[in-house]
Amino acid sequence: MFTTKTICPEPQAKRRLDHPAEASCRSTSDPAAEAIRDCVDLSEWQTREIRIAVAEAESGGFANDDLVRDVLGNWGVDAGEVARDGAGEPERPDRVCARWL
Repeated sequence: MFTTKTICPEPQAKRRLDHPAEASCRSTSDPAAEAIRDCVDLSEWQTREIRIAVAEAESGGFANDDLVRDVLGNWGVDAGEVARDGAGEPERPDRVCARWL
C-alpha cells in the first residue's frame, strides 16, 4: 500500500531527481521514493551494525591496546606514531544519504 508524503527538496536535489525520471519516462516520485527507500535501508543497516559492534565491545570482543600494539609491532609499526598521524581515520559524509542529494 502506498501513502502520500509531501517533501520539499532543495532546488539542486529536485533537479537531480528530475533527471532519472525524465530519462526513463517515469514519474518524478519514482526516483524520490527509491532514494528514500535506499536511505532508510542504509540507516537501518548502520543501526543494526552499530548495535552488533556495541554488543561485541561490551562482551570484550575487541582487541585491547596491548594487543594492538603487539600486532602492529610485529609488522614494524609504532602504534604511537599511527595514533599521532591519524592514519586510518575513515572519511564520513556530511549526511547519511548524501549520495542521493
